[in-house]
Amino acid sequence: MQSKLPKILFFLLGLALFSYFLSLSNLNNILNQIIFLGFNGFFLIFSIFILYFGSDSVSWQMTFTSIRFNLSWAGRFFVIRMIGEAYNNILPAASLGGEPLKAWILKTNYNISYVDSTSALIISKTVSMLSLVLLIGFAFFLSLDNSEVSFTHKKTAILLLVIAIFSLFTFFVLQRNRVLSKIARFLIERTSKMKFKKFLEDVENVDNTFNRFYSTNKIRLALSFLFASLNWFFGVIELYLIFLFLGRPLTLEDAIILESLIQLVRTMTFFIPSAIGTQEGAFFVGSEILLGSAELGLSASLVRRARDLVWIFLSLLLSLKFDVNR
Repeated sequence: MQSKLPKILFFLLGLALFSYFLSLSNLNNILNQIIFLGFNGFFLIFSIFILYFGSDSVSWQMTFTSIRFNLSWAGRFFVIRMIGEAYNNILPAASLGGEPLKAWILKTNYNISYVDSTSALIISKTVSMLSLVLLIGFAFFLSLDNSEVSFTHKKTAILLLVIAIFSLFTFFVLQRNRVLSKIARFLIERTSKMKFKKFLEDVENVDNTFNRFYSTNKIRLALSFLFASLNWFFGVIELYLIFLFLGRPLTLEDAIILESLIQLVRTMTFFIPSAIGTQEGAFFVGSEILLGSAELGLSASLVRRARDLVWIFLSLLLSLKFDVNR
């Protein structure tokens, strides 16, 4: 229970932030804006999200060297990722609750080892972060010529960009210098507990696997990066369409800036389940800066929340195919 307490507290913090931003807005206006979106608008937005999600799924699949790339495997990975991400969103586990589930499904149904799954997770997260940092950097340069973005906001953007680059660089250096292997080997030589030693050997194997991937699978790495970048591209298109159907279209430049802000905030607040409250804050502040309407940003955030709820429901239905309670 004690280990779950911080996660529950973070969830409650996010919920408090969510309620706070709602309290600053006229709920009737927000409701009218969402109704204005209409079913057709929501359906098109949902269709773009499928492309967004599918791109990320293929990016993840590319990091499994033992898996051929074909439609059958692409479909399997798509479904498994749907289920895993649904549990990431509904469990108070700092956006990681679904990762062990993905690995378990791959192991029990397709005999893919936990070492391969863990290595693929680290590689895919690194590739995703690299593509996101490039998006944030591009958005920052766009903001330099944007008169709606104040000098103070630009200075804050520089700071956040530097933090993101430093984090990515540190994460990559730790991988390339085999820090995990060195720590694992150091502990293996000093422990006599067989279960702990086996765990450390698996850690060492994970480290060796993803370093071997970087050295010998450059085409797969490039394709993984390409699809991770397409993921953010479709995110920008989805955001553009949300504001278009809400009646206040963004420019494509503003959509890139706002989407990069939202994803940066979500990444930095990964410990809050579903980024509840923090996503709303990013929409609220970003929309106020770019469009002069914080309420419109909150409406857009709630559209994405509605899309997430539908997606989670469909994902949980698909999870019935697997015995996820085992």
